[in-house]
Amino acid sequence: MTSLYTEVRVFDSKLSIGREDVLLTIGSCFADHIGQFFQKYKFKVLANPLGIVFNPYSLSQNLTMATSLNLLSEHEQLIVEDDGMWHSLLHHSTFSRPAKPSLINHLNQAIATTRAWLSEADYIIITLGSAHVYRHLSSGRIVSNCHKLPGAQFSKELLSIDTIESCLHRCSMPSDRSTQTCKSY
Repeated sequence: MTSLYTEVRVFDSKLSIGREDVLLTIGSCFADHIGQFFQKYKFKVLANPLGIVFNPYSLSQNLTMATSLNLLSEHEQLIVEDDGMWHSLLHHSTFSRPAKPSLINHLNQAIATTRAWLSEADYIIITLGSAHVYRHLSSGRIVSNCHKLPGAQFSKELLSIDTIESCLHRCSMPSDRSTQTCKSY
């Protein structure tokens, strides 16, 4: 007789996350869900502090911004106004604000919070959503979010495996913390 379910063998893992560990989830919406799971069970976790990011290039860019404490300024090219709202093309729409200074302040607070959390994190859980990226044509830069701006302002590209690997290798810890102390699996 055929079984009505699929048996899955679960193997032991070297990975062992405990309640005493400090966690950071970052990346796609799955990072939000994982973070919410850990929060529900009272783990020390910061879930997707820079908003949902699907592609590895933007994720690397956001982590680098946090590790180097590279704060945004009024002159950032990828902060745009559309229909009464200011958006950062480098971040999720949850950061969008009706005033540009408010947007910049909110983003810089999130960047500083992420940096502080990174300096304490035992585990960083990164989830990727897509190898496709959008390039803002007038700046030539890859963006994290198009914020429903006209498609003619962007070109769509597919990242190579080598580029994705390079992006993930660029994700580094703050200079005051050794990457050796953060566990990777």
